[in-house]
Amino acid sequence: MMNIQGMDPSAHSASEAKLKTFVEEHINTTVPIVAFCETWLKDHISDAQVSIPEYEIVRQDRVDRSRGGVILYVHNTLPISNVSKYNDDICEAVTCCINSIKTKVIMIYRPPGST
Repeated sequence: MMNIQGMDPSAHSASEAKLKTFVEEHINTTVPIVAFCETWLKDHISDAQVSIPEYEIVRQDRVDRSRGGVILYVHNTLPISNVSKYNDDICEAVTCCINSIKTKVIMIYRPPGST
């Protein structure tokens, strides 16, 4: 899990480099799940723009506020089911089940100072 503080490739050129560098340095086929909070993504950013090869994306963008958002990357050797997303205009969350390893993965972003 990592607070990436901005993955939106349209926001600044460093965002795309940040994800690419992270992937090159830390991701390989032995990493089953990668989770980021504070993605800063919006619905105009497609999954293709923030994809990692061989990983399925589950994300919840912040709709009416800036920053925030969460994303899960699950390796495609681990089929996911029961995907659920949550957004109450303060917090965002995503969940999914990985039945093959009897695991439920949950990623939540709760902003500092929120009640």
